[in-house]
Parts: sequence; structure tokens; C-alpha cells
Amino acid sequence: MPEIGVGVMIFAGMEHMWLTIIRRLKGSSSSGEDGPLPLQQEAERIWKAAGTYKNQAFKPDVDAGWARFKNRMQEEKEGRRTTIRFLPLASAAAGLLLLTAFAVWRFETRRPAPEWTVWSAQKTPLEKMALPDGSAVWLNRNSELRFVANLGKKGPRKLFLRGEAFFEVTPVPGRPFIVQTDQAQVEVLGTRFNLRAYPKDQATEVEVERGKVALLDPQSGQRLILEKNMRGWIHPGTGNGSAPVSLPEAQLWRTGVLACRGLTLGRIKTLLEQHDVATVEFSDLRLANCRVTGTIQARHIESSLGLLCQAAGLTLQPADAGSNTFRISGVPCKE
Repeated sequence: MPEIGVGVMIFAGMEHMWLTIIRRLKGSSSSGEDGPLPLQQEAERIWKAAGTYKNQAFKPDVDAGWARFKNRMQEEKEGRRTTIRFLPLASAAAGLLLLTAFAVWRFETRRPAPEWTVWSAQKTPLEKMALPDGSAVWLNRNSELRFVANLGKKGPRKLFLRGEAFFEVTPVPGRPFIVQTDQAQVEVLGTRFNLRAYPKDQATEVEVERGKVALLDPQSGQRLILEKNMRGWIHPGTGNGSAPVSLPEAQLWRTGVLACRGLTLGRIKTLLEQHDVATVEFSDLRLANCRVTGTIQARHIESSLGLLCQAAGLTLQPADAGSNTFRISGVPCKE
């Protein structure tokens, strides 16, 4: 067969096959046709016609080629069916996921908010009060203590303090006692300690009377371990630290007594003013370095403080008649 003739026949056959495919997809056929010819038979006829071309340089394997062609058609057919089956399953899984998320959201939004207990002291300190776990707390003036009702059933016993309080903690195995302030966190197992964290001070101070306390600075991650007769502080911006105390200093507000053993007048001034007992002024700032020993009674501040000053060779006088401000004068002490 001439080369041109074979090419024309193949072209004509392919044109007829594609026209047939288009008509089948549209669901109609030409009125001039004798009848619809199956696509598989049409494709097979054209394929075999192409294989009749005799050329020494090219000998196509018609049967093998046709078998590969039918395999590809079958693979495409199965692939389409698999995809069609997968879509309903994917839709069902997505729907189930959305339904689960909605159920979780509804459960979380309907969960009752925890009930809080709030103790507040205004002008008068609150005396010893019992916490649900058997611990005790004393609350200073202008202070507030918050905690979840019953301190929760498990996990840490967590409280939030603004102001000053003294705690006597009852040990509970596996449940540490944690007090949170604006600047720090205090964690204990069983101890007696004083905690001061007034917003105006922008600092947290702890004094341990018994046991051991961990004072944590959340900003720097620094952790201070304080034992009996130790004082620690968290002062954002100025630094953290700890120091020993010979006798309890920070409980003047609770006991009304400040026992001094070699305490400087500068430290006494700070404690008296912190607890609104009295205001102290110095005629010479170097007087703050003088150390004194004795006991100060908050109810008898003028007489008790006057005795300490007299023992150190200093003079105490009220700044104004009837006021709670006192002025200390005399020869400055050596540092």
C-alpha cells in the first residue's frame, strides 16, 4: 500500500472515531450512519489498519499495543470509580470532625465557672481565719486574698494576694501551697511566713518564721530558697535578694511588737512606716545607720521608741503635738 494512502486512511479513521466519540458523549448520532458503532470496535479497526503498513524499519506489535491500550483504559476507569467512592467518605469524615468540635465547644462554654472566695481587710486587719485545708491566715489592712472555693479538690492549693498577710500552712502531701502576687510566686509545703505585696510597693517580700519557702521571680526565672529567719524580696527593676533576720521583723502589723536586736534605725523607720505605725524623720541622714536593741510596742510607740533612742544617746521628739510623726536627732553613729 502506498505510504500516502495509509496515512489518509489512518487520518480518516481517526477523524471518524473522534466524531463518533463526540456524538456518543452528546447522546446522538448522524442520520446518515447505518447505526452506532461501538467505540472499542472502531478504535480496534483503526489500530489494526495502522499495523498493515509494511515497513522494514518499523514493525509494530499490534496485539501487544492494543493490550496496553485496553489496560490503560481500564486503569482510568478504576481510578475514576475509586475517586467517586472516596468523596462521600471524605465528606462524612469532615462532617464528623465538625460535629465533634461543636460538641467540645458547647461543653466548654456550658462548664460552670469556678466559685471564688474573697477575703478583704480595709481599715482593720482580719485576725486568724481558717482556710478550707486547715491552714490559717491573718490579713493586714488594705489587703485582699482570693482563692477557689475549698482550694480545689486536687493539685496545688493556689491563692492570690494583694497586700500583706501572715500564713500558717498545714502540710498536705502532694498539694503544695502557692501564693501568687503581682510580681512573684511563693511555694511552700508547711511553714509559717509573712508575705507582703502591696501594689504601691511594686515588690514582693517574704519573711520565714518556720520551715522553708521558695520565692520565684517569673520574669527572670530566679528562684530564692528561704529558710527559718530569712527574708527575701522580688523588686522588678532594682533586683532580687535575701538576707538573714535575727528576729521576726515583718509581723509588727499582726503582733503589735517589733523586737530589735542590733537593728538599724533606718530599718526601723521602714518597718514603722510600712505598717502605718509611725513616721520617722532624721535631723541627719547618717542617723539611719545607728543600731539599737530593744522592743517597740505599737500601742506605746512614743515611749518605747524613745527608750531605744535614749539608750543610743539620741533624742526623740514629736514633730507636731498630737501627731504620729517623730524626729530623731543627735550625733551620727559610725557606719
